[in-house]
Amino acid sequence: MSSPLSREAIVDSRTQAAALVGTGVGLWVLATIAFRLVGQVLLPPDDSGRVAIVFVATVPVMAMLAFAVYSLLDVPPERRLTAATLLVLPGMVLDAVAVTTFESFFANMAPSVGSTFGGLLLLAYAAVLLTGVVPLTYVGGAEEPTEQPGEQGTDGAGEHGRNETVGEG
Repeated sequence: MSSPLSREAIVDSRTQAAALVGTGVGLWVLATIAFRLVGQVLLPPDDSGRVAIVFVATVPVMAMLAFAVYSLLDVPPERRLTAATLLVLPGMVLDAVAVTTFESFFANMAPSVGSTFGGLLLLAYAAVLLTGVVPLTYVGGAEEPTEQPGEQGTDGAGEHGRNETVGEG
């Protein structure tokens, strides 16, 4: 049985991290193309009601997307914050460039909605990061097992046995 610091565990962790970063880049590309094609419909400068709907819908959509990625990549609950960070970091870096050059990058949208778009991006990234700390189960997955009051370890914090492998006593 391998320990959490075994070579296999480290390679698996690096592979998962690379998959999360790659997924983040891929999602950024798709979202950027979508806003380049229909951004003027989603964020019209003269329709604050539509803009509000887009803002409200962004939080659950991004959270569901994040939980779907966690499920597909088998991210355990205790690694979700790291996973969320790796998922959003590429997009945040790339969007720093996109927002700085908003008028040419998103020529289909009115220049006056640049700050609104930047706010929407912040909200979207915050929603994904929040999935790293909110104790929710995976989308479509089973409930996480909960610890019963009598199952705490010797230190009373419920940490006993978390790093044990099968067969250790």
